[in-house]
Amino acid sequence: MFDFYIKKRYTFNAKHSVKLRGEQEQAHEHHFMVNITFKGNKTGDVIEDFGQIDKLMQTHILNRLENINLNTILKNPTVENLAQFIWNSATNLHDNLALYEIEVCEDKNNCVFVRYRT
Repeated sequence: MFDFYIKKRYTFNAKHSVKLRGEQEQAHEHHFMVNITFKGNKTGDVIEDFGQIDKLMQTHILNRLENINLNTILKNPTVENLAQFIWNSATNLHDNLALYEIEVCEDKNNCVFVRYRT
């Protein structure tokens, strides 16, 4: 028996100002990248149509994040807190898919991921 995972990559632009060690950064923009992985059962030939996942992600998550100041929805929008926000938003995104992992990168070198703990 196989475990099947489906992974999608998305990008969005957003601004944030993070407070670290008591110091508030100046607001600045990033071209964020999100990798999201679901675990699911293969029914027929696929786990799920990629296009269906795209529609759900766009409607329920990406439209809420694109071109906003993340400080308006998160108290301290670190990449870790953003990953947790996306996780909470995607948890019940699809009835037949279980959220497995989310990776959020603020650039090509700085990423955080959160994974379901079994």
